[in-house]
Amino acid sequence: MSVRHGPDHGVSADEIGRGPLARGAALVYRMLVLEAQLLLAASPTVVAILLLDRDPSNLPLFVLALLPLLTFNLVHLDAVDGGAAMRPATLMLAGLLVAWSGHMVVLTAGFRFRTRDAARIALAGLLPRWSFTLGVVALTVVAAFVVVAASEVLFLLLLWAFVGLFALMARPVFDDSRARFTVPD
Repeated sequence: MSVRHGPDHGVSADEIGRGPLARGAALVYRMLVLEAQLLLAASPTVVAILLLDRDPSNLPLFVLALLPLLTFNLVHLDAVDGGAAMRPATLMLAGLLVAWSGHMVVLTAGFRFRTRDAARIALAGLLPRWSFTLGVVALTVVAAFVVVAASEVLFLLLLWAFVGLFALMARPVFDDSRARFTVPD
């Protein structure tokens, strides 16, 4: 019995057979097991998304529900070939997503825009309202630091301060959106 080392990870040829049908079946089996593990790991996110109503105001909650999968991928990038090189791009994409979500929160909470219009306005406002964009990312970094350095409980106790700062930072974005995209009474 010979044991091969390589892509089969130490599985012997006698265990699965030598023919193409046996190797193909083993590949399908491996993919099914990996899919089942992925679904099991993502089940809390899937359940949270299924429980949310299809309303534009729930968009930030959708992003928060996906956060564990984005975070897991970011933490374990070193396990993938070339993953370390992708870390800066992934962090930048995550920062843009957080900033865009911050703009979306202001637009969906304060106005009755269609979802696609709010998404376009939020995307168009990322650079012109750079101070709010930077503030949203900074609040997120501080919140992550509080959770990592202390605990989630401390973050929940300080949540009123984060919401208050977010509301203060959002005033110019709200006023600008009201002036540019709504009809005065």
